[in-house]
Amino acid sequence: MNSTQAGTNPGQRQSVIMSRPGRAGQVWMAVLIGLLLTAASGCDVISTGTTVRLINNTNYVLETIVLYHKEQLIPEFRLKDVGTEARYTIPAGETVTFSRDCDALQAIRVEGDLKILFGLGPSKTSRVYRDGTDFGCNDTLTFTFTTNSLGTSLNIAFGN
Repeated sequence: MNSTQAGTNPGQRQSVIMSRPGRAGQVWMAVLIGLLLTAASGCDVISTGTTVRLINNTNYVLETIVLYHKEQLIPEFRLKDVGTEARYTIPAGETVTFSRDCDALQAIRVEGDLKILFGLGPSKTSRVYRDGTDFGCNDTLTFTFTTNSLGTSLNIAFGN
């Protein structure tokens, strides 16, 4: 299209003024770009770290002791001495969930005691599960406690 078609005289110079977005527009544009880049990179922006779920799939009250530590390769015998301990009493059929920073939870072991008769019942201890080998940062570690029909043995299943 030539200048006469655009409504100007030939030889007359037409200037185009381009406006820049205001300060608020720039801020919103930066936020939008940041969100798009975060979504494209696969980062979990609202992550709270590694989550642990303790599921009591028994008909009895379950006492649990969770031991965890910030060192991935801590020997199992040291975990009980220097690990962080969390105790939970979980009613039959209930679940307890908690989260810890990925750097704080690098190794974990769970103990369970069923309270069947006069506070007595079977107990079980899981092996030590480690970040990098058995789970990763931001995973949900699920420990499911089950028992046989007589309530004479306790099992702990691990999944993530």
